[in-house]
Amino acid sequence: MAPRRKSAGRKFEAEPREPFAARRVERVRRLLMRRGLPRVEMSLILAATGAAGFVASFVLLHLGV
Repeated sequence: MAPRRKSAGRKFEAEPREPFAARRVERVRRLLMRRGLPRVEMSLILAATGAAGFVASFVLLHLGV
């Protein structure tokens, strides 16, 4: 039987750290929930996207494309 090695003073973490991206997403999520109105913000983003598409379509139609 092989002799056991002692860990040379190394301490092991109880939990592995979360990846950077996961921490960032969680931080932004908490910020939006605390300071913002997510449904209103998403509605505005959707309306702006629709308006931009409508304007682009109108301009391209009048340009004959």
